[in-house]
Amino acid sequence: MIKIIKGSYGLKVNGVVTAMTVGSAPFSLSEAREAELVALGVAEKVEETESPYADRTMADLRKEAAERGVDVKAAKSKREVIAALEAGATKPTADGDEGAE
Repeated sequence: MIKIIKGSYGLKVNGVVTAMTVGSAPFSLSEAREAELVALGVAEKVEETESPYADRTMADLRKEAAERGVDVKAAKSKREVIAALEAGATKPTADGDEGAE
């Protein structure tokens, strides 16, 4: 499993190419292709872990994003909403500092 750290990668999912970017969730390819992208410096290997958001509905994810001030208006899939929530893990506190969720 890899995560993009620089640029973007076109991942074909169900016949549609999806841009995987720095804000995208980790994804899997063949070992050889993952090693190639890591060697090029555009991706890093990550541990395969289940997102705490995986079992939640799209409506619930969008509601949480709105509550946390994470913009998901352009997100077209559950994976994109989850990636935005995971990338927006901090939010400003009342005193203007950023605090971890």
